[in-house]
Amino acid sequence: PLFILMTSLSLPLFVDGDALELTQSEPSKTRGKTRTALIKCQVTGTTAVMHWYRHKPGEGPERILYWSAGKVVYDKESDKKFSARQESNKNVYSLTIDDISSDDAAMYYCASWDDAHLFGSGTRLVVSGKLPANYSTPTAQGEMLHHVEDSKETYVCLVHNFFPNVIRMYWEDKEGKKISDNVVQGEVWPPREDADSYSVSSWLTVNKDSNKEYICQYEREGSVKQSVHTQLPTGISYIAKTVYIV
Repeated sequence: PLFILMTSLSLPLFVDGDALELTQSEPSKTRGKTRTALIKCQVTGTTAVMHWYRHKPGEGPERILYWSAGKVVYDKESDKKFSARQESNKNVYSLTIDDISSDDAAMYYCASWDDAHLFGSGTRLVVSGKLPANYSTPTAQGEMLHHVEDSKETYVCLVHNFFPNVIRMYWEDKEGKKISDNVVQGEVWPPREDADSYSVSSWLTVNKDSNKEYICQYEREGSVKQSVHTQLPTGISYIAKTVYIV
């Protein structure tokens, strides 16, 4: 299966008066068989217990373990290839997966709750044999296309040359406010697991007289965040490639 992770605008959970938010900054983690993967979850607020869930394609999510007071409690004895801890930076929790096999390929979520359940956005573990020591992830490139029809204008954000086939995309206005209305997300291309690189597009439709600048943000493995803006300097066509790395 191919994955695009669209960020959701969920409300934070309040625990003892503090807003609790869970952030998994890496959309994916790629490792070869027998290797070790470290998946991190950053916490804003305070939590005493951190749960970790695994969600395999075609199956329901299942809890692997939870961490509490420096101890790890497993749901199954067979899951002891996994371990969890609170990092020296007390706001970061991590899940370690040892001796990786193809069966470990899945989405992994951190979770915490008191009266309500709160999950991180998830990190997908990609088990790939194409990762020798000298492998370098291709640099993703973005471009913005612009189309006007009647009273509407559509911006198309094209991102290509990324690997693995997991990317997190969202739109923002110039003030940094996320936009979810009138957004259409395309499928990752090509639709197979063995490609060397992938492409994807996202559409935003707005009123022609909005006179606003919009930003297509995309995040990929390695916590790399890039963006493409809808307004370019005078004299440059909208059909132009522009990459901003932040």
